[in-house]
Amino acid sequence: MAGRVDHQFWASLMELDEHVDVQLLKDTDVFHAAKSWDAAFKNDPLYTYVRGGQREGYWQSLLKREAMAGVFLSWKRTKLAITMKGGSSVVIIHPPSLPAKTQRDVFLDSFGTSLLDFGRNIGSREARKRDLDSRNKIQKVISEKLGERVTEMIHVPLVFTAPESQGLGYASALLDTVGRMADMLGEACWLGSSNIANEPFYNSHGFYAVGEAIIGNDDPNWHEAPVIVQIMVREPQM
Repeated sequence: MAGRVDHQFWASLMELDEHVDVQLLKDTDVFHAAKSWDAAFKNDPLYTYVRGGQREGYWQSLLKREAMAGVFLSWKRTKLAITMKGGSSVVIIHPPSLPAKTQRDVFLDSFGTSLLDFGRNIGSREARKRDLDSRNKIQKVISEKLGERVTEMIHVPLVFTAPESQGLGYASALLDTVGRMADMLGEACWLGSSNIANEPFYNSHGFYAVGEAIIGNDDPNWHEAPVIVQIMVREPQM
């Protein structure tokens, strides 16, 4: 699952879609997208667990957003990033089969990974430990429930909408676009949802839970309810 996305091919599929406001994320959108992402996940259950309820300082939050803008800049070249309103709502798509990596792709992947790691390391030691433990638990469920099939599926690693743009149907339009493109190709999609309250929303777009990772249940320093991360699959609909 490495290499660069054929954006021209995916753009041609998007041209067949009825949502004319769905666009590919542009370079000029990445800072707004990073700001939207940061605001959208402020109260996310998994994020709250990892942070341990600690509030971020101004500079910490700014560094995180700057790092994520760099990640989006990388991802829009090595994955498919679609948006509504120039970064107000974004869905990232990783197709199952990509051409072999070029040297530039290797650099962009390494750059994006380094920025993600930088963002994760901004927090405290406890936050870094919780983040690593959470990712390991989630990966175990993915391996158990999807197995080798994961390499043949469209991965949707990120779905978000800025709080001030929620309720306007932006994320629905983006996921509808993903679903229609997947159906054209006859391919299944999968994603991980860290907020169980969003389950009805994903169900309405054909994604259903096939497994759950329970986060925080074995953490003696966490005194809130465990966080449930759902691994969800959408089968192609003909």
